[in-house]
Amino acid sequence: MNYPARVISIKDNLIKISGYINDDSKDRLLKRCDIKEITDNELVITYKSSAHDAFSDTTLIDKLLLIRDIGIPFGEDHKVIYSPAEFMRELLGRGYKIGQFKTINGSRIVREFG
Repeated sequence: MNYPARVISIKDNLIKISGYINDDSKDRLLKRCDIKEITDNELVITYKSSAHDAFSDTTLIDKLLLIRDIGIPFGEDHKVIYSPAEFMRELLGRGYKIGQFKTINGSRIVREFG
């Protein structure tokens, strides 16, 4: 069984998604995002930063909300300071009205926030 799709990293103007991405989600991402690389169960979305501070980068935040709208959860990774899931929770904590989003951990437990 394939691991479900999830955002696994956000860095250097790249958003990396890994896991099984269904055809509908993949098509929607391809139509709305700049894709740098696609391999089996992995794709990289590029974006051009609009600010030096990631928490003020509206281009990044808009891409993440698009990914959220497509239904892809944000991965938990407690080995890094800001996993994609933690980044989204931090946006909420800073008062951004980003709506609901899902996170997923290594045990495939999905949680909703927002």
